[in-house]
Amino acid sequence: MSTDLLNSLIAKYQSLFDPAAAGFCERVFTMDGTVYADRLRAIGFDGLDQVLDAGCGFGQWTLQLARMNKAVSAIDVDSGRLLFLHELLQAEGHHANLSWSTISDLAFDDESFDGIFSYSVIFIGDWKKCLAEFHRVLKPGGRLYFNFNEIGWFIHLWNNQPNAGSNYDPREVAASAMLNTIEYERGTGGLSGQKVIEEDECRQELEQLGFVDIQFGAEGELRADPSVDCVSFYPSHHDGLRGVREVLCLKS
Repeated sequence: MSTDLLNSLIAKYQSLFDPAAAGFCERVFTMDGTVYADRLRAIGFDGLDQVLDAGCGFGQWTLQLARMNKAVSAIDVDSGRLLFLHELLQAEGHHANLSWSTISDLAFDDESFDGIFSYSVIFIGDWKKCLAEFHRVLKPGGRLYFNFNEIGWFIHLWNNQPNAGSNYDPREVAASAMLNTIEYERGTGGLSGQKVIEEDECRQELEQLGFVDIQFGAEGELRADPSVDCVSFYPSHHDGLRGVREVLCLKS
């Protein structure tokens, strides 16, 4: 994407973004798009018939998915980001079916998709309900990719305060995530906002739903195609504790 196009779209829709979003948008699209394409190819998200980008945000992944697959749907709860993405796709000569939706209540028929990709989203809501919805709308044999944050990530936010600014306080995010996790586990709240997800609990949930060939790894580590070389966006550990994790599995 050209810098002029990116800057013009950010300027056009910035009033609809939350305060820290414009900077994030610029960062993710300044990165060479082949980085995202390689990551998707490595986990088998190319050449599929129907793909869902669940929680697409500004669409850095959606754009590549649309280039690499037959048909793509993308959902998000931020209307400003969807408007931005719609115009971006048009400018780049690609198409995706965009709609407003949470990922825990999908407005799609059962067995609609060959693949579901959900980057950096599932831990913000009712993640167990999200997994059940993903299982419902995946076709048998369909693949699912998502990632989540273990405790090391939030220790990192607290200790190192990455990207701290007037509109973003990493320590506040970490503290809130701990409280949300406790409330979610107790069933007393925590449905919205970030949460700690542990690998063992996540695996158990996936197995109960009927997912198979479940793989866990550090962010950017998993490969369906081992020949593809990829860039990881996050360290695997912080202070000796696992940080951002990713999952690749299939619906039986």
